[in-house]
Amino acid sequence: MRWCHGCHVNHIPPLITSDGELVTSTSGINNILSERFFPTVPTPIPPHHPDDPPAHAPQSFTDITKEEVSFNLAQTSNTSVPSPTGIRYKLLKWCHITSPSRLTTLFNVVITLRHHLWRDAKVVPIPKPNKADYHVAKAYCPISLLECCGKLLKKIIAKHILLDVNHYHLLPPTQFGSRDYHLVVNAAMCLTHSIQSCIKMGHIGALILFDIQGFFDNLHVN
Repeated sequence: MRWCHGCHVNHIPPLITSDGELVTSTSGINNILSERFFPTVPTPIPPHHPDDPPAHAPQSFTDITKEEVSFNLAQTSNTSVPSPTGIRYKLLKWCHITSPSRLTTLFNVVITLRHHLWRDAKVVPIPKPNKADYHVAKAYCPISLLECCGKLLKKIIAKHILLDVNHYHLLPPTQFGSRDYHLVVNAAMCLTHSIQSCIKMGHIGALILFDIQGFFDNLHVN
């Protein structure tokens, strides 16, 4: 109940297994949450489909510059939750100011060799608000605490990809998000316009919304 009111507690309450057994041990709770968050046998999904659009010509990845590292570091918070190694953005900022070529060279080498150095994460279960029962695993959602160095590289790569998305028109206008001038607000405005037009013409309309549970946990890695 204290979690519902925003108070901090250091331990997760006992959880109930699928068989109805109450588990209080740390290892047992870890197993329940792991089975909930990380399915061991994901649904098989083929990486290619018959209706896939034709592939675009591959583009070379532009080298990361010192200015990009400085710009993206300036947008980070020094009070963010520390990564598994405890290295925060403040330490990375000190490193970049002292030797701007260090992080820049490291990031470019990682991309050239196609080897991700920061693959470990600390997963913390966070209770969802306003749940009636906090003894079931579905009342929690996982938060991954990644290494700040890896998150910084991810921010830079994401901006490179978004620039290509806009320049080569890789996403259709109906895609909201990950595009300039195509935000959630625009999607809501289009929906409102469609509803108002439907009512004005005296038609009956229907809206279907999908909430895909466990979407990212079941993605086809390959």
